[in-house]
Amino acid sequence: MGPMLVAILAILFFGFAAFSGCLAVLFLILASRRLFTGSARFLGFYVIASGFLGALVSVLFGISMRWNVIGDVIMNNALLGCSAWALIGFGWAAAAAFLVGNLVRRLLSGKTGK
Repeated sequence: MGPMLVAILAILFFGFAAFSGCLAVLFLILASRRLFTGSARFLGFYVIASGFLGALVSVLFGISMRWNVIGDVIMNNALLGCSAWALIGFGWAAAAAFLVGNLVRRLLSGKTGK
C-alpha cells in the first residue's frame, strides 16, 4: 500500500474512534442514570461492565494487529492507538449491552409495544 492510502485509512480510523467516543459518552450517561436512580440498577451495571470488557478486548485486538501496515501505523503511538481502540470497544459494547438489556427488560415485563 502506498503511504497516502495508509494515512487516509488511519485518519478514517481515528475519525471512527472519535464517533465511538461520543457514543461511549452517551451510553455511559444513560447507564449511569439507570445505575444511580434505582429504576434498573442491574442494567446500568451491566452496560458499564460490558463497556469496560469491550474496551479491554478491543485494546488487545489492536495490539495484536501490529503485524499489519495499518495496525502498525495506528499503534505507532501506543497511547493514542490504545485509547482509540478502547473508545471503539467501550462505545459499541455499551451500546449493544444497553439495547439488548432494554429489550430483555421489556420482554420480561410484558411491555412489547402492542
